[in-house]
Amino acid sequence: MGNEIEHNFIKKFVDKRLRDRMILELDTPPEIVVKNGKENEYMSNRRYRAIYRLNDPRKIISDKYIYLEEKYLSEQDAEKIIRSLDKVFEKAHFMCHDGADGEDMPLHKGISVLYNNYGTTVLVCGENIALIKEEASYGTPTKYILFRKTGE
Repeated sequence: MGNEIEHNFIKKFVDKRLRDRMILELDTPPEIVVKNGKENEYMSNRRYRAIYRLNDPRKIISDKYIYLEEKYLSEQDAEKIIRSLDKVFEKAHFMCHDGADGEDMPLHKGISVLYNNYGTTVLVCGENIALIKEEASYGTPTKYILFRKTGE
């Protein structure tokens, strides 16, 4: 069935023409690779691709849902803004290219992990809020706070 938090995020924010594909890609199970008698689990290429599409949110998310776009947004300011917008989940949910992918953690810790991650990272913070950080490749990555009013 996949992760309902991720499905909700895609349905609320991503352009309609990409939703079904992204949900399919995000739900692709990890690949198991056996090397030297040890099993290792790796993120599927499909899931990786779906998350990487969010590296440039303006291509797949409507401007009306981008509440804030800022390179130099501090962790403290990001948390303050997110908490002021709407009720947030007890735990924030990660979508990223490393070990935190699929994990849930308190918002404060989640924002800290997001800021210290080099790849494209999405933190779903509630029914209507998400924080995206672009991949850190050149200079300071841009952070986006997404917000969709209830009933929109």
